[in-house]
Amino acid sequence: MGAADLNVRHHSWFLAHPMAHPVITLAQERSAALVRRDVATIEALLSPEFVYTNAIGAVLGKRDYIKTYVLDPTVIWRSQTMTDVRVSEIGDTAVLVASVHDLARFGERELDADFRTTQVYHYRGDRWQYVAGHTSRIGKA
Repeated sequence: MGAADLNVRHHSWFLAHPMAHPVITLAQERSAALVRRDVATIEALLSPEFVYTNAIGAVLGKRDYIKTYVLDPTVIWRSQTMTDVRVSEIGDTAVLVASVHDLARFGERELDADFRTTQVYHYRGDRWQYVAGHTSRIGKA
């Protein structure tokens, strides 16, 4: 049974429409919401089933992600910038990969670092939601 038999379509948006896929906008909205500490926007963008593995290997569900990155008063996001963004869409799922530069403060520790991220989005009802993600630091083992 081939992909056509499963009614699966794959489209690399990066090649045909750089920066045009709606999940790129959602990823940028999430980054801006972190800087603003906008819980309502983060709540809306993350699916109920959301799971995230951060660069140190901690696995967080939606509640813990919001608690750690938005509500914690010792975490201050200055910016989160994505470059080299690519999106592949398979049916009602889109996978975004990008380079990310973070400027933030975690307690007494300043963060000015580069990462690679993989973000999985699912189209449900009439909108895309962020369902899973993983981030790895670039240049450090």
